[in-house]
Amino acid sequence: MAIVRNTFMSFLRLVPLIASFLAATSCSGGFFDKMDDTPSQLEAVDLGLPSGTLWASQNLDATHNWDLGGCFAWGETQKKNGSVGYSFLVDGALTAYSFDQSLGVVDEKYILEIQDDAASVILGEDWRIPTKWDCEELYENCVWEEKIIHGIRGFLVSSKVNSNSIFIPSYKVTGVIGPIYNYDYWTSCVSSNNYTQAVYLHPSGKPEFGECDRRNGCYIRPVLARRAPTEGIAFQSSKIPLTAGTSERVVIDFTPRDALDRRIAWTLSDADVAYIDDNGIVTALYPGTVHLTASTPSGLSSEAEITVSDFIIPKKVDLGLPSGTLWADRNIGAIQENDDGLKFAWGEVRPKMLFIQQDYLGPSISSTNYVLASEYDAATFILGDGWKMPTASDFNELVENCDIQYDARHGYYLLTSRSNGGILHLQSVFCWTSTMINHSAIYFHIALTDNGIQPLFETIHSSYRGHAVRPIYINKANE
Repeated sequence: MAIVRNTFMSFLRLVPLIASFLAATSCSGGFFDKMDDTPSQLEAVDLGLPSGTLWASQNLDATHNWDLGGCFAWGETQKKNGSVGYSFLVDGALTAYSFDQSLGVVDEKYILEIQDDAASVILGEDWRIPTKWDCEELYENCVWEEKIIHGIRGFLVSSKVNSNSIFIPSYKVTGVIGPIYNYDYWTSCVSSNNYTQAVYLHPSGKPEFGECDRRNGCYIRPVLARRAPTEGIAFQSSKIPLTAGTSERVVIDFTPRDALDRRIAWTLSDADVAYIDDNGIVTALYPGTVHLTASTPSGLSSEAEITVSDFIIPKKVDLGLPSGTLWADRNIGAIQENDDGLKFAWGEVRPKMLFIQQDYLGPSISSTNYVLASEYDAATFILGDGWKMPTASDFNELVENCDIQYDARHGYYLLTSRSNGGILHLQSVFCWTSTMINHSAIYFHIALTDNGIQPLFETIHSSYRGHAVRPIYINKANE
């Protein structure tokens, strides 16, 4: 029996029509097993989510638990009908839910209001299209398992705290070898460029967020939840320790827990120490302490302190190379050997996440051919004397003296020394060399091509671009 949470009971009593509907349908956690052609009724299913949000047992306007239901343009409350015009577009300009004056009327509305929410209009005001945060909560607090019902591949989404589950159609299988058709779902949220945020359900085992033209038709999986205003925010932890190169999502607690609008603007006191993206994922860039402020559009705020400890010093790998050069077992900023690590602009000694030509601080070079001086060498600066960025010749020596295999399961290349059997893992990412030729920096990578595994050297005039750094260690005795 799917039990509606007690916190919602007083809320539901205010809506007799919905309350009686829920009682009549007798929400069942076993509804997933109804795989015959008998039409089923939409039910509100308690998956034990922290916010108390209840998810519909089937899509809006669907007749079965596995049915797609109606296809809607974003913000329209009637099903999409071919190429009929879009309600919020007049003479090429948006009339609502816009942040850009060049695109139409600016109203700064971010989440669909009741009168423009198809779930609210069709099912009642207590139902709504889920926000992106509702979808994130569903993914993080449930187990997702691929299933096929009536030729529709989708996900059985099961609660981690009770026995209830829902089935969400993902894509249609048209044949053993034929094409598949992906099904995309609306959220109720506008994205920054006046497209809207949608959830893409591909065979990846998780929902992926992207932007979709609001005029397009997508499907809707409603939720039963309040439209609660945000009254307060607080970091779950006010002290956040990180190691340089690691990334971690900071968690904000909202008051109330089912607050509808969870937009957060992030401010860091030192962007050289850490970087934070729009989703609250912090990447530690360089040792130090930075203060992070979270704020809402309504002016609520909270602060946390991020302390970044030093980089992990790589191990030296002896591959028996003729030069005696030792290779680092990982890229700079990599926590594990198989991690990509952090990215650097060529000739800059600190990693960063945004690579813009106007911000480039690399060396000004007049000579045609050049090898980075130590003051511009990220490996020397971060790891100390003896460590360097490899030249193009160093990479060439490496591949000429090793056998290369690709580990498809883990996504890296395995280089095995022909002289001593030493092993080096090298990711399939671009790595800078310290060499410049004809005013173009050289980078190295290994690729799978039609001709097999190919080590490749390529040049780029835009030295401000970001690539990984795999250091080498030079024994002074061998110099």
